[in-house]
Amino acid sequence: MSSRKYSYYLLVSGFLLLLMGLLLPVTAQEETAEPVLEATEEAAPPEQPVSDEAAENDGNYCVICHAGADQVHTLADGTQIDLQVNPEDIAQSVHGTANPEGALSCTDCHGEDAFPHDGKLPASERVLAVQSIEMCSQCHTEQATELADGVHAAGLVHGNLRAATCADCHGSHDIQSLKDQPQAVAAICGDCHVSVYDEYQESVHGQALLVNNDTNAPACTDCHGVHGIITPPPRSRVIAPRNCVPAAMPTKT
Repeated sequence: MSSRKYSYYLLVSGFLLLLMGLLLPVTAQEETAEPVLEATEEAAPPEQPVSDEAAENDGNYCVICHAGADQVHTLADGTQIDLQVNPEDIAQSVHGTANPEGALSCTDCHGEDAFPHDGKLPASERVLAVQSIEMCSQCHTEQATELADGVHAAGLVHGNLRAATCADCHGSHDIQSLKDQPQAVAAICGDCHVSVYDEYQESVHGQALLVNNDTNAPACTDCHGVHGIITPPPRSRVIAPRNCVPAAMPTKT
């Protein structure tokens, strides 16, 4: 087994152990109190019609409940989560009708045994975000293997639930392609790395990309990588020019 695949299996195992540890403290509480369903005045499904494309994308009729506005639940830590899903978001996403391999249905990600919902709700919204990694890894194995070597995965394995997950960067049901979208990539990184993004905006690279719309200017991932992002080594200021100089050289014509 290669070291990268071994790292991937360690990552998945670490996530499962982490989730077990997070769920154990709230087990007693969940056994004595059912999750609270927050009623709303607009409990009926949305009035806008669902297109044929969106309906075809959902082969298991999850939309019957989840397109409605009464899907707000209270988790064990007291936070509320809205499980309403617009089927049009899925249909227009990278996993929707334009997917060259065919539109995905709910069960492709959530599993055939996701219904009936007789399992416990996640302890918190962050635990739910961590669980998304396991779902995404079923198809995106190469990206998951790279993630296993990265600083974000290392943070999660060591119990830092603030570390970025798939859903934090890509979203969930409305995922769009980030190919050739360096401005969007920089903005996503800036959601967490606020002070760094502010500094980047004022830099020559940020001004070129964000102000002058020069897509040849480096974004975050051009220097730091994508899924396998690592912590800069102590000698990074010495190593950095080796990466910067080739990228800055003019292209020969």
